[in-house]
Formats: sequence, C-alpha cells, structure tokens
Amino acid sequence: MPYDVPAERLDQVLEAREWFDIKNKAGVAKFMELGGKVLPTICISRDLVFQSIIPQYEELIDEMAKRAPTETMSRQITALRGKGFDFDKVEENLDRAGSGQFTRSNSKE
Repeated sequence: MPYDVPAERLDQVLEAREWFDIKNKAGVAKFMELGGKVLPTICISRDLVFQSIIPQYEELIDEMAKRAPTETMSRQITALRGKGFDFDKVEENLDRAGSGQFTRSNSKE
C-alpha cells in the first residue's frame, strides 16, 4: 500500500468501517474486542480514541495523523485540517465509508 499520496487522495489509502450493529454476537464481540463501553465509540488503528462523543473535524484529523504509518502521511493528513469538511459531499462520503450497510432494519432478528 502506498503511504505517500497527495492529500486529496488519502481516502484511497485510509479505510473507514462502521461497526454499528451491536445487536448481534459478531457486533458485540467486535465492540468488546476494541474496548468499547459506551456509544458512540470511535477507534483509529484499533486504538479506542473517542467514547461517548462525536469529535470535531480537527480533533479527528489530529488523532488520525498521530496514528499515520509514516511521517509523510501524518503531514498529509494534518494538511487536511485547513481544507475543512466538505458538507456538499456528506452523502457521497457516507456511502463510500459503507455507512448504514451493516445495520439491521428489523430488530426482531
């Protein structure tokens, strides 16, 4: 996997997964494996970073940069702080991250 990519293409090397469904054994096991105790919980590189809060954009960027595999990638991620969040692409980004794809629509199962 290439670690030195242009900042605007970091989404091609960063992987985001939503583990939302804690109503089944696999979801509960993953939540416990990661050390989660409350919702929401955000882990970055398997580190439990945020519990019971939704971080500000800049806080999330800073924590991702701390865990980057190389110093170059850390600088590239940090550069995204100045770019800001593109609210016009929220739906596109959620789709790309798989948001909602692993949630159940029927809680009786």
